[in-house]
Amino acid sequence: MSGNSIFAPTGPVAFQTSPTATFCTAAAPTSSSGNSSTYTCVEPGAAMVVGSQTITAQFLGDANYQPTNLPTDTLTQVVVQASSTIKVTNAGSGSAGNPPRSGCR
Repeated sequence: MSGNSIFAPTGPVAFQTSPTATFCTAAAPTSSSGNSSTYTCVEPGAAMVVGSQTITAQFLGDANYQPTNLPTDTLTQVVVQASSTIKVTNAGSGSAGNPPRSGCR
């Protein structure tokens, strides 16, 4: 995010997957230099749908700059489904090949 004056933007940036679905808001820049700032957002993996989606960033304003009306930066991200592993273990006390005995006879 770059500003038009000598001040770096300091206000929050909303990261969205649609105009109404904000999944993260970076409250402050992670770094600033001159009149530009860098914002970082960690996306919530469980909330991201599998497939290609567009992520936008929208500056929400600060003391020196008005908020942007439209998203200012866009990127396309492809989300793939993670593999699942199920592990079954025997919690009994039986020896190999013999199931554990119950208390009933």
